[in-house]
Amino acid sequence: MIANDIATGTLPPNVEEHDGHNAPPLFIFVNRRRFTVSDGVKPRMTGAEIAALVGLDRDQAVVRRVHGDDQVPVGLDEVVAIQRAEHFVVTRRVVEGG
Repeated sequence: MIANDIATGTLPPNVEEHDGHNAPPLFIFVNRRRFTVSDGVKPRMTGAEIAALVGLDRDQAVVRRVHGDDQVPVGLDEVVAIQRAEHFVVTRRVVEGG
C-alpha cells in the first residue's frame, strides 16, 4: 500500500512522516509541473529557489503559494516550509519600458 502511495505522492489518512523512513518523497508543483528532490526541492526553500525550478531568476519572478482558490505571495528571500504536493505559481514580473 505504501508503494502505491509513494507513486502517487499521497499518504493515507492518519499516516505521518516522522523520521523519513518509508516516507514518500518530497515533491511540489510549480506552474502545474512536478518537481522532486532530484530537481532541487528541499524541506525549506526561498521564493527565488522555487522560481529557479521553472527557469526564472530573482529579477524576473513573482512567486505565489496556492491555497485553495487563493494565491498568497511568497517573497524571493522568504523561506517557506515545503509541504508534500504543495502548489506554487511563478510568473514573470511585468516590466514596462519607456
